[in-house]
Amino acid sequence: MFIALEKQIPAGAGLGGGSSDAAGVLCGLNELFGLGLSRVELSGLAAELGSDIAFFVYGGTAHCTGRGEKVAPVETDLTMHYVVYCPRSRVSTAEAYQNLSRLGLTSGEHSATFILDCFAQGDFAAVCENVFNRLDEAAVSLAPEVGEAKRFLARVASQAAFVSGSGAAVYVLLDSAGRAAEVAERMRAEGAVGVFLAQTEALGANLT
Repeated sequence: MFIALEKQIPAGAGLGGGSSDAAGVLCGLNELFGLGLSRVELSGLAAELGSDIAFFVYGGTAHCTGRGEKVAPVETDLTMHYVVYCPRSRVSTAEAYQNLSRLGLTSGEHSATFILDCFAQGDFAAVCENVFNRLDEAAVSLAPEVGEAKRFLARVASQAAFVSGSGAAVYVLLDSAGRAAEVAERMRAEGAVGVFLAQTEALGANLT
């Protein structure tokens, strides 16, 4: 069988493009051949292919542990709006993790558990204040343009910007689709290319 994928998410951006493609193929084959596999079964197969693929089998807001293959959907009333900016630079995930090992972890300084509590409470401001990415510094040191993109986006949005995954894309969290559209429009007016809008949706923890 020959499967052709038309990629829309750039490679080397830290946006899970390859992982979401793989999850899409798994789910598509399940439907095409009427296999009747549950999401739990599909995520097990996904974990054999790559660390992040299981997340895209579920989608929505989730807490991922282990290598990223253990997915626990997060129940929350929050819908998070994003402006995502993809600079021209690309960052190798492997190199980012190698650079992280060199720079060292800042364990204890941030807590994913606390952010999960903020989601459960529907506290958007608290989520924004406690977002972190331990690959942030590693990505910026590998590609200085990522740091420039962060500063540009933060200036236009008037709030902190973060690296997505291992980079090179950066993003800000906003509380409404209207505010996100406004920030994106201002960035494009200043000549930015590769600006996208996105939002997350929460899925219940009873998915099977």
